[in-house]
Order: sequence, then C-alpha cells, then structure tokens
Amino acid sequence: MLVPFDHSALRRLWNVERNSTADFINVFVDKTFQIKFHVSPPVLSDWKDFLIEHLTEAFPNHTTIEDYDKIYSLYRIYRSVKYKDRPPTPRDIKVFINQIGAYHRIWGDSILLYYQALYVLYKIDIHSNFEAFSKPDFIDQRIKNTIGDDFLRWMAVLHFNVEPPNKALQILIGKDIEDAFRNRDQNILRTLSNTPGFLVVCEQMVEENINEWIKTEPEIITSAAYVLEDLSKDTEISLTNIWNHIHNAIPRVESLPKLDEAIGNGLAAIMKASESEEYEMIASHIIQLISKTEITGVKQDGTK
Repeated sequence: MLVPFDHSALRRLWNVERNSTADFINVFVDKTFQIKFHVSPPVLSDWKDFLIEHLTEAFPNHTTIEDYDKIYSLYRIYRSVKYKDRPPTPRDIKVFINQIGAYHRIWGDSILLYYQALYVLYKIDIHSNFEAFSKPDFIDQRIKNTIGDDFLRWMAVLHFNVEPPNKALQILIGKDIEDAFRNRDQNILRTLSNTPGFLVVCEQMVEENINEWIKTEPEIITSAAYVLEDLSKDTEISLTNIWNHIHNAIPRVESLPKLDEAIGNGLAAIMKASESEEYEMIASHIIQLISKTEITGVKQDGTK
C-alpha cells in the first residue's frame, strides 16, 4: 500500500511546540511506515506546463494563449510573495483553475479571463481588508506591469457582482471621494485620482449628490471646488463636466451655514474656474451669499 503524506500537513494536526512537533511527527512516521520515499517538488517549467495544459482543458473555447501566459505570470508572482517561492502542488493548481471556472460560468468572456484569475488570487485579502482594495500598493507592481492599469474596475465588478464597471468602481471609491470633499482633503483626492476611472466616478458622485447638497449641505460644493482646483492645477486633468455641475448649482444655493476661510477659498475657486460669459452672474450671486452669511473666524477689528 502506498500512502502519500506531507510533513507540513502532519505538523498542523498537533498543537504542540514546534520542536516537539517535529520529533513527534518523525517518530509517528518511522513507526507507521517501514519505507519512505521523498518526492521532489516540480521544477518551474514542469508546473507551468501543467497549469497551461489544465487551463486549456478547462476552457476549451478560449483560444487566446496569451491569456494563459498572463495567468501563469500572475500566479507565479502572487505565490512568490505569498509563499516565498514554494512551488504549487498539482492540487493547488487544480483548485486555482476550478475557482476561475466558477467565476467564468457567471461572467463568461465579458470579463477577461486573467482578471477573473487575479480576483481569485486576491479575493480572500479583499474580503478581509476591504478598505485596502483601492490602495496603490494593494496589488504587486509586477502584476500591474503584466496586466495594465484597468484591472481595478473589473475586480470591483467581480467583488460587488454589479455592472457596469463604473458603477462597481463608484461603490469602491465613491465614499472616499465624498469624504475628501467633505474634509477638504486634497492629498486623499490626489491619491484617488491615480485610480483608473476616477474622473468618471467623481463626475457621477457630483451629479448624483449635488441637488441634495444644494438643499442641505451647500458647503460641500465649495469644499469640492477647493480640492478640485488643486487637483486640476497639479495633475492637468480635465474636470470640465464636474465644474459645469458646480457652476450650474451655485446660483441655486440660497444660503450658506457660515463663511469661514475654507468656504471662502472654495467660492474663490468657483469664480476662477468660471467661463467669461457666466463669470458675472456667478460672481453676483456669490456676493449676495456672502452679504447675508455670518463670517466666522474673524475678530471684530477684522483680523483673524
């Protein structure tokens, strides 16, 4: 009778000190099996062929061989970080492919196969640390170099199980964008601007919330203008549609809760970003808002 076993798996069966565990396992194996053979782990080229062969078998209608090479690269890089270059077992590879197959049954080829593979690799990390999902260093840079910068939107689709990709991305970073507006946090918004699809999500965030902001929190509009002015200046990205929403909203603001330096900076940013034909109208309305708003943070003699 042949009995395959793994020393590391046996070690996990007993909860004792590490050195004691090693001695215990050796005694157990020596008493149980008269002859033992050591099977060397597969070399790199062998398990690559094994992976691609089983990918081809699992997805017979998928003819893009380059995708299989990318999946191999993703798997190799991920394991080099997670398992310190310990080669995968055939069972590891089969489980990995089966998990890809589960997502492929749902999404088919509407999402690139290597994006589905990437999500399989990182899904446990994503579930356990959701807030880190959109952080720049969440995915190994070598993986980004392999598959490009658009992966985040599709991983969000897989994670939230929603379409289209921009809607999934809005769920992912929309709250962070709104918080950056509320807190006038230019650094956070600048970091988020590196996320593929940021401008689309930012525009959706403003478009969907601005009517409510006009009624209940008009200071968020001025805060958004303040942080967006800095972003546009530093990154030279186009924010035309977002500014249009802000400029169309300002004349509908009836009052401000207060007038401090931060809100004043936001109002100034709105005026600076105004087109010449609308500047006079926007400036006139801002002057009216200022005239009927209590100024805070200024002493009676006019100093801060």
